[in-house]
Amino acid sequence: MGLSDHRDLSPDTMSVVPADEAHSSSSRHSLPVLRRDHPNLSRIALLAAGLAPPALYFLFVAHYGVNFIYWDEWAVVPLINAELHGSLTFTMLWAQHNENRMLLPNVLFVLSGRFDHFDTRAIMFLSASLYTLSFWLYLAIHKTYAGRSLRPLPILLTGCVWFSLEDFENALWGFQLAWFLIVFLLMILLFLFSRRRITNLGLSISILVAAAASISSLQGLILWPVGFLCLIWRTPGRTRLIKLSSVWVSATAGCSFFYFWNFRFGAEATGGGSVSFALRHPVEVVRYFFIAIGNLFPVNLSLNVFRTVSEELAMYECIGVVIFAVAVFVVWASYRRYRAERRVPLPAALILFAVCFDISIALGRVSLGLGVARSSRYTMANLLMLVAIASYYFGSPILRAAHADKRAWLSVVIPETMIAVVLVAQIWVTVPYGYSHGKSLAGQRNRGAQVVVNLAEGTPPERAWDVYTLVYPGLPAAAPLLREAKKDQLSVFYPPLYRYYRHLGFPR
Repeated sequence: MGLSDHRDLSPDTMSVVPADEAHSSSSRHSLPVLRRDHPNLSRIALLAAGLAPPALYFLFVAHYGVNFIYWDEWAVVPLINAELHGSLTFTMLWAQHNENRMLLPNVLFVLSGRFDHFDTRAIMFLSASLYTLSFWLYLAIHKTYAGRSLRPLPILLTGCVWFSLEDFENALWGFQLAWFLIVFLLMILLFLFSRRRITNLGLSISILVAAAASISSLQGLILWPVGFLCLIWRTPGRTRLIKLSSVWVSATAGCSFFYFWNFRFGAEATGGGSVSFALRHPVEVVRYFFIAIGNLFPVNLSLNVFRTVSEELAMYECIGVVIFAVAVFVVWASYRRYRAERRVPLPAALILFAVCFDISIALGRVSLGLGVARSSRYTMANLLMLVAIASYYFGSPILRAAHADKRAWLSVVIPETMIAVVLVAQIWVTVPYGYSHGKSLAGQRNRGAQVVVNLAEGTPPERAWDVYTLVYPGLPAAAPLLREAKKDQLSVFYPPLYRYYRHLGFPR
């Protein structure tokens, strides 16, 4: 093979033969001066690193996912019932659920009821598919951000954090489809803003993407400030920036007005947490915020590491403060180093999304107690924050170039190594944590299915307690929903599943 066959002469794919070998090669015309490393092996490693984490995530969902209508999912049953019997209206789909407008997820839930009897396990697989596509979009965006693909090891580490089993509750609960949709739409938005130039068409599509997220859940509104950050970061020229920003801000205002039209605020109206309580207790809101971030590294109280819950929460606060401080530094450093190059602000955008997400959760749920911040379902955005911090150090163009400067070694190699160690520690802690809790959750869901199918067999105290803890908040409220689900053969009332749980009987 001659030199003419080597079309890619980049330093990453070529290596130089020593001078004496090059001289002998030129005399004999038998050896090339340059030789190619193993590109096929490299591609296989990249492909394996990008596929392994989502594949393991799918196996987790397949093993522990249970087709059972749980808690908030019962709110979808009347929608499916109305659609099946020809009385579904837009008002029903747009109706508030706690503080959320869930038009897009409700449409998908209704379609599930029509075509697969509201199989919540299938919805979990849909969520996992959206999350996988989101991760692959992240890798494509990072390639634009850094000017090259991530190496296999960073892909594997960030992938394992992205699909962390600390987030087991979202993975095994079909109702959380809304948040998976929002993350997917977030990555589409960032992908659109990562293009070489922000065109009018690209901006229009981005507005549609942010609007779709906004009608998925309250947290979907966060895509508007994220998009605005990308606009002011990437748009050259003051005149064009003012023009595009005006369009974006107008769309933000219009969508927000539509979202909050006839909106019912307050715990008494929505059934969620109390925002008024949060405003009266700002210190608790701040503590909740940092506990939620620190929950990226879960530790069970049963391990006797701490004597009290207060000590455990204090530890999570400390971890959260450290992670948040690093995230703030990454945003500041990104602005200093990459703002002039107009690169897509990938780390800053993900951190902004995570911070706004945490603030929205803290305001809405702090009235339920600081311990709620440790709920698994609130870790999704913070996993993105950790990935964002890693993105800044893994493959960033200026930091990568600094490797050639021995004076920059301490400021580049050591932080990269430390981030890798942190990611490994997070993975190491959360894998057994997620599997043990996933197994427990699957057991609870199966027990709940036995309860609703064999409800008549239990004593009144048993029925009341099991329904409250495993199914829905209160038997009187659950009774009409159970009748509708049974009439429409939804989920566990689909004949094959129904016969299976009837055979098992009421759990004792």
